Amino acid sequence: PGADIEVSVPQAGPPTGKAIQVRLSASNPAGLNEAARTIADELAEARNRIRALESDIEGQRDARASALARMEASEEAVARSIDEVAERLEKLAREIGPAPTANVGMG
Repeated sequence: PGADIEVSVPQAGPPTGKAIQVRLSASNPAGLNEAARTIADELAEARNRIRALESDIEGQRDARASALARMEASEEAVARSIDEVAERLEKLAREIGPAPTANVGMG
């Protein structure tokens, strides 16, 4: 009818056993095997959900890294284009020479 649950943090030092350990006991042990199977199934399902989340997170991380790489490549291409335009304008300015000046009187 009831359960005693104890949660503890592993002691310092090297790991000893599984990350999660469950110990069942009862005054009437008839249902312990079924309870153990239910708990094992629930833990396996939780592990599968965690793995799916980790996979989703990894996929999102990869997608962000890929998008960032594309963005950086685009920024580099824009910078190169600006440099090329600036070089062409400088070359054109040298070919044309200085702009003529005019004295315009107001009056």
